[in-house]
Amino acid sequence: MGSPVKITVCGSNPTSQLIAGLASSRPNMEVTVFATESKAADNWKTALKAKDAKMVINFPRKDGSMFPENGRPGTITDKAGDFVAESDVIILSSPPNHFQDYLKAMKKYIKKRTVIIGVPGRSGFEYQCRTSLEELGEQCTIVNLETCPWVCEQVKFGSQIDVKVTVASIVTSTLFGTSPPKRGPLSILQLILGGDCALQNSLNFMSVLLSPFVYLECCLLFGRWSEWDEKPLESELGLFEDVSEKTAEMISKCSNECSKIIQAIKTGKPELKINDYKGIEEWFAGFKDSIGDSSSLLTTLKTCKIWGDIKHPMKKDRKKSEYTPDLEERISEYLSYGLIVIRGVAEILQQETPVIDKLITWCQTKSKKNYMKDGKVLTDKNIQNTSCPQKFKFSTLNEILFVKALPTDIEL
Repeated sequence: MGSPVKITVCGSNPTSQLIAGLASSRPNMEVTVFATESKAADNWKTALKAKDAKMVINFPRKDGSMFPENGRPGTITDKAGDFVAESDVIILSSPPNHFQDYLKAMKKYIKKRTVIIGVPGRSGFEYQCRTSLEELGEQCTIVNLETCPWVCEQVKFGSQIDVKVTVASIVTSTLFGTSPPKRGPLSILQLILGGDCALQNSLNFMSVLLSPFVYLECCLLFGRWSEWDEKPLESELGLFEDVSEKTAEMISKCSNECSKIIQAIKTGKPELKINDYKGIEEWFAGFKDSIGDSSSLLTTLKTCKIWGDIKHPMKKDRKKSEYTPDLEERISEYLSYGLIVIRGVAEILQQETPVIDKLITWCQTKSKKNYMKDGKVLTDKNIQNTSCPQKFKFSTLNEILFVKALPTDIEL
């Protein structure tokens, strides 16, 4: 069977728990959980304190019953150590605003040829990894997923996660380092995920950075709540429920703006392989089994079941049994590690994005963040909690693509 694949899972949120449970259930995999919050690590250890205790990951069957997968991480810790140096794969599955803390904590232990995977890494994940790890980052392989493979619920911390929906197909990107990985990164990740979620590797990481997933939900939230009359609702609202023609048009325009960014990259680097980038309609076509009516973008949105019956983020007034939108946390993540990254790339390429700008302006008011002003991405301390290229002092096409220019004095 060969030596085991050694995996470090970073995070203690439901996604991290799910990945740790699944990976440890697979043959020939050794899993260490690294959770920087000591309380979370202690609670997880307590949940698995009994010698025969296992994590249970429940997957739904078509008949409504649940199929359990059982695993148990070998080690759970809140301190980085030699286990990082021994890792073939490091999976960052915490919220993206914690990525930099994990990378900083592990930096002195990570070895070249390590595979670092963001599940999901969000837009700009490659920028965070490469700059945080400096020269070492160039010797590691970085894999990014455009979205999380599951919609899941934490039933009991550290011991039970129930999966509601598995996303059928996910676009990934692989940025290889100068030192090749010891093991195939996507084959390892696919083995962890199982056969219900197919990974489709793109030709360039820009396909994930500019993925329709980045702007899709923000447009849906904008369409429903930007003109909300502030009257509470009697029940939760489905994310794709009552989508308007106006919202569909906004999504289409965001897609067009991202496609123009791709075209600008092609113009600047015609040798770059990036022809597999998908705009919104082509992207949705990859989920045809989850779409009831694909005759138009509007009907596609109205009949979309990619994430099951996913709801708008809402909070409930228990006394009145009323619901109001709870947008700040969700929008903050999509803005900081999505929209503003796209906007930063567009600015470097001198591409106008008026619809994305409108979306960012609204998201800033709802998230109480300020990353763009007077049509320009800010370059001060405001953007430190983002992964936009301006944070890392990138200002050229070569820099945002990690292409090293030849020295000016070299003779060709």
